[in-house]
Amino acid sequence: TKALEQKISNLNKIIKEYLEKRKELQSKKDFTVDKSLIFTRKITVKSLPSASSANQKISIQKVSSPPPLKPLEKMTNFQKIDKKKEIKPLKISIKLPIRKAKPSIPKVDARNSLTTKSIDAKHLKPQMPMKFFSPNGETTAQENYKPKVINFIKELQNLITDGGSSLSVRLCEQLIADLKNSLKRPISLNDIKLAADFFVKQEQLE
Repeated sequence: TKALEQKISNLNKIIKEYLEKRKELQSKKDFTVDKSLIFTRKITVKSLPSASSANQKISIQKVSSPPPLKPLEKMTNFQKIDKKKEIKPLKISIKLPIRKAKPSIPKVDARNSLTTKSIDAKHLKPQMPMKFFSPNGETTAQENYKPKVINFIKELQNLITDGGSSLSVRLCEQLIADLKNSLKRPISLNDIKLAADFFVKQEQLE
């Protein structure tokens, strides 16, 4: 076995040396110049110029001088102004269009105008105390003089406006519907007055 291992080792060395030599030959072959590119013509080198030819005179052309400038007076003749002639100012008539004055719009005092506030649905929830409302819906003597058919929505809106606030028709209708559900009975004109008074007071507190 040792003899076989020695033979294998020697064989590997021989193969390695062969491969290295092959690489060297291949690299030399790659760098050889092709015969078609070899120059066959002799290169001739000219001799340097002698000292006598270097001392030849160099003819220098005379630089042509620029043409003489014209006198300054001739160049500025066009700028001279005849003092005898008077320069008259140009008269330009400009007609401006006459605009008619627009009628002034009187300013409205913001304190006197009613401001409508955006009210969320949470403000319409019946948080007013139910103890002020009559459980049986009794009417006062003054209500007996009112007509039998009363528009509660319009009446509620008018009462709120008279109190210094405002509420849209849709929100008045929703407020009356919530009031009916809370009282669980038909509402009366007195209920509308109490609801309007409570609403105006809540608006003033905010």
